[in-house]
Amino acid sequence: FKPDQEEAVATRYFNNEGNDDWGGTEGKNPDHFWDPITVMGDHEELKSCTKAVVTLFADITLEDTTILVDKQHDVTITSEGDTAHAIKCTLDGTIEAGDNGAHNPGMDAISIVSDGNKLTLDNVKVAISGPAAATAAGEGTTNATQGIYNDGTLTLQNGAEVTVNGVSQNGVNGSGTLAVQGAGTKLSVESVGGSGVKGGDVTVSDGASVSVTDAAYHGITATKDGGVTITGNSSVSVSGSTANEGVALQSAGKLTITNSALTLTDTQEEAPAGTDTQTSGYDVAVASAGAAISGATVTGDLRVVTGDATVDGSTVTGDVTNAGTGAVSVTGETTV
Repeated sequence: FKPDQEEAVATRYFNNEGNDDWGGTEGKNPDHFWDPITVMGDHEELKSCTKAVVTLFADITLEDTTILVDKQHDVTITSEGDTAHAIKCTLDGTIEAGDNGAHNPGMDAISIVSDGNKLTLDNVKVAISGPAAATAAGEGTTNATQGIYNDGTLTLQNGAEVTVNGVSQNGVNGSGTLAVQGAGTKLSVESVGGSGVKGGDVTVSDGASVSVTDAAYHGITATKDGGVTITGNSSVSVSGSTANEGVALQSAGKLTITNSALTLTDTQEEAPAGTDTQTSGYDVAVASAGAAISGATVTGDLRVVTGDATVDGSTVTGDVTNAGTGAVSVTGETTV
């Protein structure tokens, strides 16, 4: 599609045998990029197109192949009909990194390279798996693998389900915007060697769910002013492991939870050595710019670094404290 136009410029068909990652006529030199998106600029008639809709008619499998979104493209991957088709992404850790550890194609299952690039996963299932995190972190047994890198905008909607399991680095990484929205829409990260979910702004809304289990570092991190927002009967859960070195949830911006649930479970007996127990542990949410909790259920401790903390009509199983000069306000039928 061209900008601001609804009529498709061209329709192309791919199969899952020879041209998901085409390597020439003999298939010897694959570039480890998923072709249905990367060929958008290959032909003159497509060079002015910025939007693509990839429709799956069947389940497919990708091995050491990156779904790349770049060049200011807006890409939607969806399924034909009501049944969600699946993309199985396997990262074997066989691809070496570039200079200074830069990720080469095939090391990330999905890569949204910069601001202005967008990927929407709509009514699809994406299952990303890598070598077991413990093995990948060993004595050079495998090269690095990562689930999703997002410096643009990643949206999960309409019942999309994304799972990341066993990669050696982060489940979802980057400084972009992450939105998980709609009933039945799920993002699950398990047994990764880095953080579970990291983004600039993270929003979970309208009945969606996000879960992180056994991430070696932080569970969920938002690094920009938008912070973490959980609304509309949504649920977020983070469960740590005995090897965990981070905190369950960190929000650089305001932490907002409205009519939803946040469940933080710590399996450690105490915070890791050398860390501040006030802001460490997998049953702790750290809000750096205030928190607003309304009609919510929170299991775990809430630490506010700056700004005010307001809790209204909610149940908090844990402590609510303010490390700065802001106030802590508890109103309505609230249990803390």
